Amino acid sequence: MLGFGLVIATLPVDPKQYVAAGVMLGMLGASIYGLSLIGNKINEGGVLRGAFAMGIIGAALIPFAFALSLMENVNWTTLAIAGAGIIGLTAMVAGLGLLVAGPVG
Repeated sequence: MLGFGLVIATLPVDPKQYVAAGVMLGMLGASIYGLSLIGNKINEGGVLRGAFAMGIIGAALIPFAFALSLMENVNWTTLAIAGAGIIGLTAMVAGLGLLVAGPVG
């Protein structure tokens, strides 16, 4: 009982916060009810595939974030040169692909 009293004593006395919390809980309940109405119309296999794809994307963000942290001291000129190099390399590989796919290859 003493612990409950201490918790009540630390709560804010502004009623606006309690009204806002009540409205938020009501909106949460309404959204859950709405989702329950369409629950039987959802293809579970598609939802599982989508969840798996989101997990893969989330896992791919970990090395991406690490790579971005390594690039914190890189200036824009270096990035422009690297971008031009990547575009040039892509053009060369595409040219080789066309050469092999054409009448010569």
